[in-house]
Amino acid sequence: MQGANSQNPFDELASEISSFQSDINSLQDDIRLTHLRSEVEDVENTANSLPQRIADLRGRGYAFGKGLVGRAPDIKTRWNFERMTVLSQITQQTSNLDIDMRGVENMMSQVQVRANDPNNARPLLA
Repeated sequence: MQGANSQNPFDELASEISSFQSDINSLQDDIRLTHLRSEVEDVENTANSLPQRIADLRGRGYAFGKGLVGRAPDIKTRWNFERMTVLSQITQQTSNLDIDMRGVENMMSQVQVRANDPNNARPLLA
């Protein structure tokens, strides 16, 4: 006899499927790597504003080596080159993750098709 807190196999499976689907939805957002693209944009903004920020600090009387003023445009130029490499890698990894995600989505579709038979669906969730 089942205890009062036990779910029937169909409800238990439905709960597991719902949990997995939630995880998949979260992963779909993560594999776009938008957080990394945002970080790249932040670095770009910092690199682009560096010459002006240095000039502003010098204007307020902060003393530091003049070499930094001369290197700021070089830092900006180097970042613009590196930025393209970083964005290319992000795009490549996003593509790879998207391909992997298709397999997960296909597996989830199979689970949902078998949801009426918990014994048949459960092995796919293991």
